Amino acid sequence: MRLSPILGLCAVLAAAMPASANESEQALASLKIQLAAAEAPGDIVSDMALFKMIPVVMGYQPDLDALDPALVSRLRSVQTSLGERLVREYDSDPTALALELRCLPASRAQPGCEARMDRLSGLAGDNAYHHIVLMGTAAALGDPTAMLEYARRAAQAPDYRNDVTTVFSSLYARFSQVPESLWRELDAPDGQVQSPGVEAMAHAAAVGLPHYKSIVDACRGAGGELRGLCLEVGKKMTHESSVLLDIEIGAKLVAALGDEDDQAQTLRQLREARWLGRAIVTADSALDAAQWDEHFA
Repeated sequence: MRLSPILGLCAVLAAAMPASANESEQALASLKIQLAAAEAPGDIVSDMALFKMIPVVMGYQPDLDALDPALVSRLRSVQTSLGERLVREYDSDPTALALELRCLPASRAQPGCEARMDRLSGLAGDNAYHHIVLMGTAAALGDPTAMLEYARRAAQAPDYRNDVTTVFSSLYARFSQVPESLWRELDAPDGQVQSPGVEAMAHAAAVGLPHYKSIVDACRGAGGELRGLCLEVGKKMTHESSVLLDIEIGAKLVAALGDEDDQAQTLRQLREARWLGRAIVTADSALDAAQWDEHFA
């Protein structure tokens, strides 16, 4: 089993975040890093992730009015550029589209939600993950007919690729172009050795992980065809994903819906994934710069 570096996110991120630095200076340094990454060449996936995250980072600034006007001008310019490109291109990429369905929470679903779901359904192809995203979205929107159809497609799809690894890879390429001087302003203890990967991990986890609760809630009490499909989805998540959260959620579905043999196989997979997750956390302190590059790659 190959597990995503996202498994080590919490431990690596905690180790990289300084506890004593001035919060205002840290907030400004972080904003500069997001800006530098957004201005660097990249693809539509990191465009979407950065477009979503820049306003969040701006919200952490203690005094927006005190920011350098030139910095504010650059921020507005890059947000405009990202937004214009996204309007033109985001619905041609399934990962970018999955990040921007704008359907949840159901009480605040945006106009065009169903059209974007239909578009993602057409782009999902052989990737069960995107059908599962749609399955959960339909469940949250209270549409059992659509949920059943997406569950069928998810169960039949031959591949499983979680978007969080795609988002991470795209952002890592972007953050790797941020100058060393900006990482020093952030007071990151290991500079560019770990910081681009840690930053990409944090962003990917923040924007790239779907809402699984609606799937678990709908599947636990399922009967008939949906019950069998939910079980197949759970097996697929457990045995084919490289992301620990998927494996955990899939194992919950199999525990609720599977027979003893299904549950035993899933438990073995879950134990192995958890062991590998712990091994990643304990091993990363021994990596040198070249090994960190290999780890994130």
